Amino acid sequence: MAGDWITLRVEGRGEATIHDVSIGFEPPPAPAPPATPQSQQKLKELYIQRDQLDRALDRYERTLKGLNDYLRSLTIQHVDAETLVQTIESVDTASKKYEDKIAEAKQDLRRVGDEIREEKMVLNGGGKDRAESRHQLRKMATVNVFAEVEGEIEMVVTYGVENASWTALYEVRTKTDSKEAPVEISYKAAIAQSTGEEWANAPMTLQTATPTFGIGLPKLAPWNLSIKPQPVSTPSYSSYAYDANAATRNYSKEVEVKVKVEIAKTPSIPKRTPRRRSYSPSISRRSRSRSPFRIVQSMPIENSGVNASFKVPGLISIPSDGTPHSVTIASLTPEAKLSWLSAPKIDTRVHLTALIKNTSEFTLLPGASSVYVDGVFIAKSKIQKLVSPQESFTLPLGLDPSIRVTYHPRVKKDSKSGLITKTTSTSFSQRITVHNTKPTSTIENLQIIDQIPVSQDAQIAIKLLSPALALPSDQSKVPPPVNVATGIVAQWYSGPDAHEGSGDGVFLGKNGQIAWSCKLPLQKKEELSLAWEVSAPSLSTVVGL
Repeated sequence: MAGDWITLRVEGRGEATIHDVSIGFEPPPAPAPPATPQSQQKLKELYIQRDQLDRALDRYERTLKGLNDYLRSLTIQHVDAETLVQTIESVDTASKKYEDKIAEAKQDLRRVGDEIREEKMVLNGGGKDRAESRHQLRKMATVNVFAEVEGEIEMVVTYGVENASWTALYEVRTKTDSKEAPVEISYKAAIAQSTGEEWANAPMTLQTATPTFGIGLPKLAPWNLSIKPQPVSTPSYSSYAYDANAATRNYSKEVEVKVKVEIAKTPSIPKRTPRRRSYSPSISRRSRSRSPFRIVQSMPIENSGVNASFKVPGLISIPSDGTPHSVTIASLTPEAKLSWLSAPKIDTRVHLTALIKNTSEFTLLPGASSVYVDGVFIAKSKIQKLVSPQESFTLPLGLDPSIRVTYHPRVKKDSKSGLITKTTSTSFSQRITVHNTKPTSTIENLQIIDQIPVSQDAQIAIKLLSPALALPSDQSKVPPPVNVATGIVAQWYSGPDAHEGSGDGVFLGKNGQIAWSCKLPLQKKEELSLAWEVSAPSLSTVVGL
């Protein structure tokens, strides 16, 4: 047994009573018998066999090198064509023969090396059994059970172990031409343990609970304010004579008073210890009452609102090697809506994302995900935060090269106006071309993001010319979108997480960002236009254009 005896628990069912539970250590294994002369002789024979194989391998490699050198030395001037063909075929046959011999010799060397290591372990005492026992903990639990009548009982021993953990992994498969179920998620767990004992053919339940020890409630220290003491002014003397008026003037100077705010730091919460796992067989102490034993049943799925549990289907074997082993928790088909987004001012590439609603009863933990789009591996992504059932989240799915965006050079035009107060107006226009090169599917939700500048000075006026969106106001009403063309709507950009409630009328459009929502049929090309005007006093210099 490898575990923490404090977490030991015994449960079961039957006509019996637990008398006591004790923890001890197994006696050390008996020493291995001394090595026999036969073992020593076998080791000598293995060394001789290894030397013979080394020499044979060196001979085969030199022969193969000689054949290749001979073939490179042949020229058409020295040999006729028919003889050259026969020579090449002979060299090819011989080369294949010695390549096979080299591969066979290397395989024999590996086999002999393994046998030598095993014989050395035997000669050193204990062999494989002793080597394995050094990695096993010798702790032992003894359970005494009292029964008044003969019968069968079921008993489960549970205990907590350290050096066991698991992380969530995801395999996301997306079909861009599917409208009903465009996203499928394989929910997986990477389990690693180095507890000293092998988990062989065991039922497994994964939990998100993290045991913590010695953590108290946070307490706020007093937040005190005080006034800095006033500095004492020293009168200046131009001579030994005392000037009362000067002294009075010096002392009547105003003293600057500063308030020093001292903020006491709150005690930090200690970091959580590594995630533990309960694994059967394991144990925690139980009362010695005569209440009937209780059957321990693994719950398929639990979600208490604080921690979640997942029942892994079937029986799982995890060796004690510290290496992550992947198992599948569930295959999910959530509600999902695909969308494409590009900000060509920064990057003309188009990003594919999915707005996914977790319609399952599983809690999705933060973890890495491998993304496959239309059967092809596209990218590595990540679920950033915990997603509860019925909660939505956005998952990046990589780039889609089948949608091409061209960001044309910006056009600038200056003009002056005003009789008394001269004003310089500069108009700008920006063209963006979007092309759907997909041969079979229509893009339903493509967003192109661009922006106009935002004035930080009352002397600078900015006017949006195209698209004709209403300027944002301080009211909470959201400015309505504008139809630009068939299947294209322009609106103030509310951010990638608009489904979470952001983008209200108070802040919408204040950053000058505009989004075109496009529906592009296959092989369709559309052109978007953005135009604005900047006005400022003629003698002023506008910074940022």
